[in-house]
Amino acid sequence: MNYETLVITKKDDITTVTLNRPDVHNAMNETLMNELTHCFQHLSVDDSVTAVILTGNGKSFCAGADLSWMKKMVTYSMAENKKDSRLLLDMYETIHSCPKPVIGRINGAAFGGGIGLLAVCDITITLPETLFAFSEA
Repeated sequence: MNYETLVITKKDDITTVTLNRPDVHNAMNETLMNELTHCFQHLSVDDSVTAVILTGNGKSFCAGADLSWMKKMVTYSMAENKKDSRLLLDMYETIHSCPKPVIGRINGAAFGGGIGLLAVCDITITLPETLFAFSEA
């Protein structure tokens, strides 16, 4: 399957899922969340896959929510906000419930919702200089 915001590669029985929005530090938007959910639904039932690596393209693993997407959300109705919250929850739950080990390979900064992606991995691997932050704090 071809994705707009993900690059999927497979070597032997290991599949690597790479967030591919480096121009915005792999920030999450509706497309990325839908594609991650779809991708992990398929990986969960693919018997040829024994493990999944989740990483990001470019300088950052994931900068959290895409700010331009968040600006649009200011005008959303309560129902639209609930729908977006459900989308995020479904993405996290799908990754977390994947029966294959999910390894978070943190290639750079992880902020906000990007840390949420790491939290639903089974294990994470990073470098000492990697930055983690919740900007809401």
